[in-house]
Amino acid sequence: MKSLRYASIIFLLTLFLYLRLVPIVMALWKITGDEPHYLLAAHSIVIDHDLDLKNNYINADYSKFYILAYLDMHTKIQPDGKHFLSHDIGLPFLIAPAYWWKEREGVMIFFAFIGALLAAQMFLLAYEVTTKWWAATLAWLTLILSVPITIYVFQIYPEAIGGLIVLWSMRQILRTPNWIAPSRFTLAHIVALAVALSILTWLSARYAPIVLLLLALLITKHFRDRRIIIVIGSSLISLALYIFINVILFKGLTPGGDAVSGGFSNSQAQQITRGLIAWWFDQQRGLLVYAPSLIIALIGLPHLYRLRGRDGITLIAPLALIWILASAWGGFFIAFEITAKFLIVAIPLLIAATAAAFARVRLIFLLPISAALITFSAINTFTIFLNPYLALFDSPVKFYEDATRQQLRQYLPAMGTRYFEFPSQGDEWIARADQVGYVHQSKPIIDLSVGWYKLYAQAQFSNVRDATRSALSFDVFASETGFSLGYGEVKPEGKVDIAIPFFNPYYDKWRFPLLLDIKTTGVADVRLSPILIEPDPVESYKRVAVWGGIILVLVILFAWKRHPPTSTRSV
Repeated sequence: MKSLRYASIIFLLTLFLYLRLVPIVMALWKITGDEPHYLLAAHSIVIDHDLDLKNNYINADYSKFYILAYLDMHTKIQPDGKHFLSHDIGLPFLIAPAYWWKEREGVMIFFAFIGALLAAQMFLLAYEVTTKWWAATLAWLTLILSVPITIYVFQIYPEAIGGLIVLWSMRQILRTPNWIAPSRFTLAHIVALAVALSILTWLSARYAPIVLLLLALLITKHFRDRRIIIVIGSSLISLALYIFINVILFKGLTPGGDAVSGGFSNSQAQQITRGLIAWWFDQQRGLLVYAPSLIIALIGLPHLYRLRGRDGITLIAPLALIWILASAWGGFFIAFEITAKFLIVAIPLLIAATAAAFARVRLIFLLPISAALITFSAINTFTIFLNPYLALFDSPVKFYEDATRQQLRQYLPAMGTRYFEFPSQGDEWIARADQVGYVHQSKPIIDLSVGWYKLYAQAQFSNVRDATRSALSFDVFASETGFSLGYGEVKPEGKVDIAIPFFNPYYDKWRFPLLLDIKTTGVADVRLSPILIEPDPVESYKRVAVWGGIILVLVILFAWKRHPPTSTRSV
């Protein structure tokens, strides 16, 4: 079959590229975050033939692949004293054979093969959507040069494997091979789909909703095929077993205990809205900052619908689901990771819309913009490969600032989170008249990422000695330089609502946290409420509106610059 021959070439080209990148990863990338814990679990499976990591942490078995002398335990202690990994165990089992072969290098080679398989599946989907090999090839090149795909292939996380399973499963459920040639939904497909979906939840609890979505799509598309009970039954049994084991071992639905319910319990409309926007637009973690080439996929969405109707839009359903859930679970936050990690599992599906854009838009109009977007994406990928800490601590924006010697971050969206500062005792800070000095000096504030903020508080003044002087002063300043970022003085005028704007220019909130000093001049008795710091909606969202408006104009503009309708539409 011609499509499989093309996909085989894509697989070999991608595998050649990724295998050449393995030595660079081994030389320059130091594993961070949860990666060493996954590797240590694989080490225990291979060497100790068990899941008890207590001796592995005590004996520092992680020194084989982790540069620091100490690694904090990510375990849950059982009643019998065993230490089980407090992360999903599916990934350690899958990488264990590769670890047995060549330890960390073997795992990197394993992920190179996974990445090549994912690239081949992406190409097949793009080809099936457009029936044009050149559009599929351009789409493959666009995404393979972008940060989300290639960087996460070499992260020891479940994203690459999960992305492969989700994309392949969507192709089988929607029967996209039928879009180019008749094909049967065989028993082998059914069994393979059952195995794939049964594995998915064990890779990460956040993939469980995607499993349920895929099962719903399977029932909708193939309800007349009784054989799908094999997929439904095995997937639900696997999910039930996953929950049962976690409740027994970790007292919660996931190895993290009640992390899932805890995240959703704090959901608010403001947080969710910020998350929906920030995972795409934020200049430190947003997908469009790391991979501007994904704008081509947004341009292609109308054409994907024209080509494949409801099935085409359904291809994006897993991404929409995980995007909404990630935004509801905690809104948006800057963690020690590269771009929007939670969304990576479904990003490969955007190749369908990317290919649709190339196939339907007149290339004379699209190629100049596409070339620029792909170039910036490739530069980001190349830069992060050589310096991964740029993505962990900073942002690609910093690279362009250093290269151009221009301050760019002030022009880009930044969507931080809210922060509360509470008194160490009681519900408020209290200072008496004639008391001069600090009301409060904060510890380093590491929660606030780059962005525009406002500090909110309420002060109550009484026993005023001099109404013409300021009674309180607030100073938000940088720990690196001591320079003030936001300063405000408050006069003793009864009950006063305080709002002090400031801009935090620091990406690396871990090394350069902010500090807050509150002082009283002693001209009145003061009662001060806890402090709330949250993003300034005007400053934050006006930049989102500008950049989002530019993208929307491109989508609308290119929606009309299209080829005449083809006969490939499927509903």
